[in-house]
Amino acid sequence: THPVTFDYLLRGRARTGARLVVVDPRRTPTAAVADDWIAPKPHTDLALALGMLHHILDRNLHDCAFVERWVVGFAELKAHMAASHYTPEWAAGVTGVPAATIRRTARDYASARSAALFCNAGISHQLGAFDTYRVLTFLAAVTGNIGKLGAGCNFMHNTWPGDLHLPALTVRTPDPGQALPVGPDYFAESVLTGRPYRLKALITQGNPLISSANTERVKEAYRRLDFYVYTGLFM
Repeated sequence: THPVTFDYLLRGRARTGARLVVVDPRRTPTAAVADDWIAPKPHTDLALALGMLHHILDRNLHDCAFVERWVVGFAELKAHMAASHYTPEWAAGVTGVPAATIRRTARDYASARSAALFCNAGISHQLGAFDTYRVLTFLAAVTGNIGKLGAGCNFMHNTWPGDLHLPALTVRTPDPGQALPVGPDYFAESVLTGRPYRLKALITQGNPLISSANTERVKEAYRRLDFYVYTGLFM
């Protein structure tokens, strides 16, 4: 879903010999040239990521030195995952991906010298998108794949193709924090509590009712709006 970036990645892969794993229900042109194509059922990326995280923590495959120095709340995360049912076997039942594949992918990701995660609209438009992004950042954090070359959890958004050459703004724009004190992660609280002010109208792209965290609270906020406009391809 981000052809400019993936063209860059594929050229880099050809130069360095990096291994490419594509997670997509469809056999896309990118999946066709991958070293490994993993095809979970639609809307089950979260389960796949949870299964990988469970295996990494259960087998102590995390980067101990990085976690000790940089990661806050690791003990709580490890205890939570140990007490959960998010095993690779559980994930296999949800995603349709064999448990052995989930374990192997988790092991390969954790043991790589550097491993980068790239994701875009494919996750943003599915159930549990917010929590899926959270778990992907957990994977990067516990394996030490943050702050070094060839690593990171890369959400490909707010970027323009390099050949557009858009002109720079010549008008003075306000500071985003002052102009938009209520961002997309806080709009439900604004509607329901009136802090810092009550949001009465909303225009959205995509479907926050399936992608946002705490969906029941988000639904209640939508019910209380005075005016709402949705732009999208589907009802």
